[in-house]
Amino acid sequence: IMSKTKDQTVMETVDPEISSTCEDFASVEELFNLARLCTQEKSSDRPTISDIIGILKDIVFSTEVENSTPPKMVALHEDMSSYTYEDVLSMTENFGDTYIFGYGGASCTVYKCLLNNSKPIFIERFYEHHRYTADFETARDLSVGMKHPNIVSLIGYLVSSYENLLFYEYMPSLWDLLH
Repeated sequence: IMSKTKDQTVMETVDPEISSTCEDFASVEELFNLARLCTQEKSSDRPTISDIIGILKDIVFSTEVENSTPPKMVALHEDMSSYTYEDVLSMTENFGDTYIFGYGGASCTVYKCLLNNSKPIFIERFYEHHRYTADFETARDLSVGMKHPNIVSLIGYLVSSYENLLFYEYMPSLWDLLH
């Protein structure tokens, strides 16, 4: 294989039966390059196991994102009706650490940010969508339609194949009201 790759493309070195059914040539090329790194003659030139795991995770994640459906924003309040996923990323600077308000158990991080009208909101961002789908669905289903002066209202949510978000109105604390 190594001698073939000098004169041929990666896909030309792959078994034709496999390459004819392949739709993700970029991932095949990344895996092939990883295999070449792992077979370097000098062990010091080979990646460590943790490097390999990181590279494989990156390949899987990029494939999931590439093959995923676009995020679907559902607005339950007029404050959220004009926002897109890209707007949310912009408002939170790609969910930067400075916007972290807290953590929702083992399944999510809570962010505080301002809408374009300067109204503060909380965003509950669920980790690894496939593992915490039930947590997200339970929180969403319990919050939809729940109205009480002492409970924050769900004003929207976002569903995608790689991430789920819940948007809540901001309720000031007693400290906020006194200062």
